[in-house]
Amino acid sequence: MVDKMSSPPTYPFEKLRVWQESMFWLGGLYEITRKFHEFVEYGQMSRLHRDAVSIPSKLAKGSGSITKKDQAHHTHIAYASVVEFMNQLIVVRNRKFLGEEHWARYQFQIRRTQ
Repeated sequence: MVDKMSSPPTYPFEKLRVWQESMFWLGGLYEITRKFHEFVEYGQMSRLHRDAVSIPSKLAKGSGSITKKDQAHHTHIAYASVVEFMNQLIVVRNRKFLGEEHWARYQFQIRRTQ
């Protein structure tokens, strides 16, 4: 989870634990993939980043919805993005771009947040 924020939350979604967790994953992902030069060739890094960014983005969008139905809809889409992100991590792990330690950490963090 994100450590204490440097300033109070500005938007309601910043208070959501799941949003904070997904931003934490995203930061870790950029740190890990910064070293994957050959990974760029396959377009996987871009896709992995897009999938990871869409999780907190959908949560933020849903928090701005007026109706509970719209909020639930965007939360569902964010969950689907988590599943897609995990699939991309499996692809990356199978290609030996992601070590077992990072794989285990992401699995633990995502299961904890679900």
